[in-house]
Amino acid sequence: MAIYGIIAEYNPFHNGHLYQINAIKQSDYDAKIVVAMSPNVVQRGDFALFDKWTRARAALICGADLVLEIPSTFALATAERFALGGVSVLDAVGVDRICFGSESGNLQALTDAVALLDDAEVKEKLKKYLSEGNTFAKARSLAVKEKNEIAAECLNNPNDILAVEYIKAIAKLGSKIEPYLVLRKSVEHLSEIPNGEFASASYIRENLSEQSLIDFTPAPAAELFKAEFKNGGFSNGLESLETALVLKLRTMTKEKIAALFDVSEGLENRIWRASREKSDLTGLCTEIKTKRYTMARIRRILMYALLDFTKDKMNSSLPYIRVLGHNAKGLEIISRKTAKLPVITSLSKARTLSREGEAFAELEERVSGVFALTLQNKESAKNEFSTPTIRL
Repeated sequence: MAIYGIIAEYNPFHNGHLYQINAIKQSDYDAKIVVAMSPNVVQRGDFALFDKWTRARAALICGADLVLEIPSTFALATAERFALGGVSVLDAVGVDRICFGSESGNLQALTDAVALLDDAEVKEKLKKYLSEGNTFAKARSLAVKEKNEIAAECLNNPNDILAVEYIKAIAKLGSKIEPYLVLRKSVEHLSEIPNGEFASASYIRENLSEQSLIDFTPAPAAELFKAEFKNGGFSNGLESLETALVLKLRTMTKEKIAALFDVSEGLENRIWRASREKSDLTGLCTEIKTKRYTMARIRRILMYALLDFTKDKMNSSLPYIRVLGHNAKGLEIISRKTAKLPVITSLSKARTLSREGEAFAELEERVSGVFALTLQNKESAKNEFSTPTIRL
């Protein structure tokens, strides 16, 4: 019986995610499915729509067997670090295959792209294109294109980019996990147009209503999300904290801004100036952004400022595996006592493991505390330490 892993945000869990889980089960009826999921922050530089326990329960009632948390210091990061965090979690519990969506459906091209990214000539070309003011993603694609156009095309697709990073992370960790590809269908990653019962997560978030949840999320998950929606248990995102964000930035020195993760090449000066000229999130991002820096990167850095994610905190390695929820099959996986890292079901346990574990626990508590302030109904917030593990 193989154990399949999925790295996801489920922001929110929708019919496309159910399609992926069903694709695994159709190919392997006895498969066990482990999900490494983002917590209350997400990779694009924002807070999740629903809290992690709500999204974990949605995944479990829709076919997952075990949901594990990707710590915030990996979830709120570049694609490379996000992938490393997710693969590290899955590898630690003994996953056999990692299943990911792909626009190209070409595993060989993805593997070729990974190999070329380590090629000396490609690295030199990357420096050249970066010096011309291209974003990292664009420069990387252009550099690879000079050697392999098909592989380079993969680096222009959101899911394929993550797939490349997953394969890279597997190699970096020396993991025995095998890639397992599912062709992405129906709608693109950030599509603004639904296709039948399928819609992108961004479309659902931007058109959030009971009807959109009914139309584009599986029925069991829709009921769960609708209840949270009615109770105001959904996040209004980073925009709802823009005043607090500007206040935080205006009290920071340039040196403190420079200490934030992913701030380099004098970007702290642009951020410092923008925070004194603009008082809203859109204005901040527009003022800081250049051709070289993507909006997602700018938003992540602003989140780092709000949450105090400095370079030293973000470079810490994974100290534990945290279980958000499981069913009987998932319990079998974590009961094997073969995990490479301590497996915990309570964040309180993290404090007793090591100094690193205690630091991670304190950080997650801070993230959830700030996340709670973004909720439509702030009283609906769940406590990081007292919320129990989901058991189905």
